[in-house]
Amino acid sequence: MKEDSLVRATFAIFLLLMNMTPASGDDLVGHGRKELRSGRYAEAVTDFGKAADAFLTPEQVASYVRTGHYDALADYETALVYLTVTYMKMGREADARATLRRITVAEQIEPTYQGLPLEADAVEFESIAHKLLPEMPLPPNQALAEIRSGTRRRAEVA
Repeated sequence: MKEDSLVRATFAIFLLLMNMTPASGDDLVGHGRKELRSGRYAEAVTDFGKAADAFLTPEQVASYVRTGHYDALADYETALVYLTVTYMKMGREADARATLRRITVAEQIEPTYQGLPLEADAVEFESIAHKLLPEMPLPPNQALAEIRSGTRRRAEVA
């Protein structure tokens, strides 16, 4: 009996923890941003990497091949921008550079970087990109330009 109660309690805790874990790519980006701001970079890298994967599923790739349109491209690039920033905060320049190359490939599909709704925690991304991959043709992001000029405030992540 005692063992049965322990198994049920363990299972209940497991279910609770599973429900607390961000499930969607958007949830993972939001959670990763909180971790980035809190200095929990290893956790942020994990979440941003999983988010990028969630936005680049085999089904989405197949749809892109069929239609020529990639619906989640902006979300994918957003996850990669934050992943790049986090890698740099960890001193992992090679990983940051590799992530920048992934953004370059995504931009060749359809230029979306300029209009990404980035927030203040990504403000250093463009200087990182210029330092690590100066040949990367990236127009300034409008949201980051507004943040730097003081015309836009940072939105809080729920």
